[in-house]
Amino acid sequence: MITGGVPFYLSMLQQDESLVQNIDRLFFNKDAQLIGEFERLYKSLFKTPEPYLKIVKALADNAGGLTQKQIQTELNLQKGGHLSEQLEALVQCDFIRRYDVMDKKISVRQGIYQLTDMFTLFHYRFLTSRHKDGYWQSVIGKPRHNSWLGIAFEKVVASHIDQIKTALGISGIYTEYYSWRSKQSTPGAQIDLLIERADKVIHVCEIKYSETSYTINKNEDALYRNRIAAFRTETGTKSTLLPTFITTEGLKKNIYSSQVLYNIKLDDLFVL
Repeated sequence: MITGGVPFYLSMLQQDESLVQNIDRLFFNKDAQLIGEFERLYKSLFKTPEPYLKIVKALADNAGGLTQKQIQTELNLQKGGHLSEQLEALVQCDFIRRYDVMDKKISVRQGIYQLTDMFTLFHYRFLTSRHKDGYWQSVIGKPRHNSWLGIAFEKVVASHIDQIKTALGISGIYTEYYSWRSKQSTPGAQIDLLIERADKVIHVCEIKYSETSYTINKNEDALYRNRIAAFRTETGTKSTLLPTFITTEGLKKNIYSSQVLYNIKLDDLFVL
């Protein structure tokens, strides 16, 4: 969720330090080993990195993603520029992805670009200004940290679709995956991840990061059901919708968890 699993960065971790101590030593303490690594990374890949950095910054600020037109507006770019080529280059380098969002009817989709590189997200959330030694220890548990945990875990999930399919028992079925935003409901409804199967079944996935087993309460259960209902109404889909939760440590059993047909855990994402 911090380094994106890059072996070079992981090789810098020291076994005699806690994870928190490692992160402070690598990123936040005086003379941290990876200070400036973000800039070096983009300069090594792009001859003129500034336009690409502006794009990933815009996407880091909009976790749900942006269309090409929205990126153009956000960055105040003129039509006829090189945005399409820059987006494609970022996709090829695995910094971002392009995915489809259900819109009005099940067969109509609109392309959304979303930041997928976890190191880039971590940089824009925490590394854009210098901090005192031990900063990572001080931020853990704070709203800023908790918000990042949820978004970063969603990116981990999105990069392990094949493993999720295996855990669901559908590895041999053709699928597409995307998220969805309501254009009608108030407050606005959004579904983290939809896995649409060729056999007319859609897994409606809720993604939750938690240090312990996640508890679904009455209010959250109602919100989840409303999102599913809004999705069915607005898209007009006739597919079977299966409630699916993807969590770190599973679900705590109660009357609401019993309504969830599938629960994928963190360990399921790392099965080879």
